[in-house]
Amino acid sequence: MARLVACPQCGSTHRSVAEQTRFTCDYCQNLVVVDRRIRVEEFVVPARVDVAQARAWAQRWLEAQGVVRPQVVTQTPTQVPYWHVSSGGGEEATLPAVELDSTLLRRLSLPALPVVARDQTRGAFDQLPVPTVTREEAEATALASFRETDPSVVGMRLVWIPVVPLRARANGDEIQGFFLCGTDKVMFEPIPASARCRPGEPTRLMTYASFAVLALVMGMSVAGFWPRALGEGGLVALALVAWTAWDRRPGSGS
Repeated sequence: MARLVACPQCGSTHRSVAEQTRFTCDYCQNLVVVDRRIRVEEFVVPARVDVAQARAWAQRWLEAQGVVRPQVVTQTPTQVPYWHVSSGGGEEATLPAVELDSTLLRRLSLPALPVVARDQTRGAFDQLPVPTVTREEAEATALASFRETDPSVVGMRLVWIPVVPLRARANGDEIQGFFLCGTDKVMFEPIPASARCRPGEPTRLMTYASFAVLALVMGMSVAGFWPRALGEGGLVALALVAWTAWDRRPGSGS
């Protein structure tokens, strides 16, 4: 693994391979001792965890996706640590620093967040989850994901992001999601088509069907041209109701 190392005397940049622990600067002949460990910067998001805001954002997001009257429930907020690794070629990788069950959180791209250094928070963030993925593991995973020919790691950050887990119910379906505090970012699992079905449609169909049946009964029980026309109209209305109900059935693609 190669790294970019600056000479502390003249500031010139050199490319150091993994086996090197020291080398002589080509410009000033200074002996440079290579520190193989990159300094890890630790940051936190100083955002207030507001579960009411998380619920409101989730409600609006789901409604914008076509989900009607979703019932959103917030769960216990948590801090999720992420490794943020930068390469010498300008590439970046975001990796969870703990084992996560959620695919949404595992694939999270670190958004632009208002962060502050952890050592400047006066102990307000002392009780943070300890990373279980080591820096060496994160560095190796990031290097494998970079597309450069000979990638090198030039920066590593550890960022704790406050997250509010969400659970939404719509038309009997349950959808899991998350709200990232300090942003307006809401993430949910793929929404099933049945959750987008409007509950008002079955009600309207039942109303149309009732009128159609009433018209049909009146047309069959009362003699005369207009009652017969009303009965025939009732038959047509029933056919339209049946066709609409079949077209709106789950899995029909509408």
